[in-house]
Amino acid sequence: MFHWILMFSCLLSWDVSHAADWPCWLGPNHDGISLETNLASEFPGGRPKEVWRTRIGPGFSGIAVVGNRLITMAAENGREKVLCFNVGNGNREWESDSDAIFEESSGNGPRGTPAVVGNRVYSHGAMGLVMCVELETGRPFWRVNMRDLVGAEVPEWGLSSSPFVDGNRLFLISGGKGACAVALDTRTGQLLWRAVDGEPSYSSPSLGTAGGWKQLVILTRKSAVGLAPETGRQLWEHSLNDDHNIPTPIWSPDGKLFLASNREGQLLNISGGLGKTRVEEVYGQGWLSNSKSTSVLHGGYLYGYFGSRGLACVELNSGRELWKERDPASGTLILAGGNIITLSEQGNLLIAPASPNGFEPVAELQVLSGTCWTVPSPANGHLYLRNKSELVSLDLRGAGTAAATEDATAPADNPGVAVNQPDDMAPSESPASVSTAMNTPRATPSNVVRRPAEKTSMSASTKSKIPAKPRKRLSKEFLTLSLCVISGFIAVILYFWWKHAGKYMLGKV
Repeated sequence: MFHWILMFSCLLSWDVSHAADWPCWLGPNHDGISLETNLASEFPGGRPKEVWRTRIGPGFSGIAVVGNRLITMAAENGREKVLCFNVGNGNREWESDSDAIFEESSGNGPRGTPAVVGNRVYSHGAMGLVMCVELETGRPFWRVNMRDLVGAEVPEWGLSSSPFVDGNRLFLISGGKGACAVALDTRTGQLLWRAVDGEPSYSSPSLGTAGGWKQLVILTRKSAVGLAPETGRQLWEHSLNDDHNIPTPIWSPDGKLFLASNREGQLLNISGGLGKTRVEEVYGQGWLSNSKSTSVLHGGYLYGYFGSRGLACVELNSGRELWKERDPASGTLILAGGNIITLSEQGNLLIAPASPNGFEPVAELQVLSGTCWTVPSPANGHLYLRNKSELVSLDLRGAGTAAATEDATAPADNPGVAVNQPDDMAPSESPASVSTAMNTPRATPSNVVRRPAEKTSMSASTKSKIPAKPRKRLSKEFLTLSLCVISGFIAVILYFWWKHAGKYMLGKV
């Protein structure tokens, strides 16, 4: 009986502490699928509520969200920067200087999405600077320039790989002689291994399991390569029919691998162990090409933007198309709460149940304008979107859930909708060009700018919704700790009762 009580208390405390963060590129499981469960199935007027909107510099970097902090990258005042925002009101909390700005006709600024692990943020700029900074303050732990470390050359559209963290290893697609794939020590930034000749792609690493072994897959401009993540040993290589490779490789649970380029989509069957790996092409079809965005695999079906077909659903194992929607013609997507959430290149948001039977949107909203290539990021009941000048938060929760947690997402001194318009900031100092490992400094370094909380103006209608005395809520961490302590205390009492009196009392009944 005691074991059942203990198990119940642990499960109860897990339910309270579980949070659907979006800590890195393609989310918590690197598959484009959120762990959200409490999202609304319909929205008033078919439009999710906008919570806040703020300015941001150019870039296509994705958005990572952990707890009450949002992390992304942008180019501002001639520098690439890692930026931290408060998820409740959109105010900037800190800025950490990264590297000189990358400039290109399709859009300036960084491409890769930061990864948050514990209290560390890992970033990779378009010019090759890799940084590890503290989540709470932006203070640097270490920084290393891949151009100096491995001789990386910046390709036409910039270095675009998002960091992939697995234990103490950070994987990147970089470039340089024998260094298309690199692994760094997450603790110090030191090079662990380098592998693969050739020019880098604009994709990101993907880690999966085939034949009972972990395999790291990276794309060069000409091929897909499988590596042993511990050593960088090459296991296999498969030629690609393109040199324009952007989407991230997609692993299926049974060891199959879907690859997409600008000209073709392919399904590979990976089998065998280390030194005996076999790669078999199941199919390759031109209409399954994908020029920019990564598809999502869910329940054996791929949802994504394929060739000239627009948004479509494809059965993975056969490559058979089940439905297609030519409008939107191109965009990015993720899955959350069983729904497809897609943002078109023109900034139109659509939400529809993920089903192989068809695409039936329950919500549509023109959120942004201009070029929108950044993948949506769902986290803790909200959706975060950006283009090259704005960052937006939308509320995706049901009406009851939203009302119950409003105080937790909006600070007491600035509740409701907040429109943050930060001033431009002066250029920061140039980063060092060599890797240096540092202890966390006591004082904030000159290349980190802490932003004070900024109070913003609100309309009369917004003010009228604010209660005169906002209720102060306890933090989730405090509630979780309290529940664990109480549950453990009750379990101990019941254990001793059962041991000394309960089983005798019940035995007499």
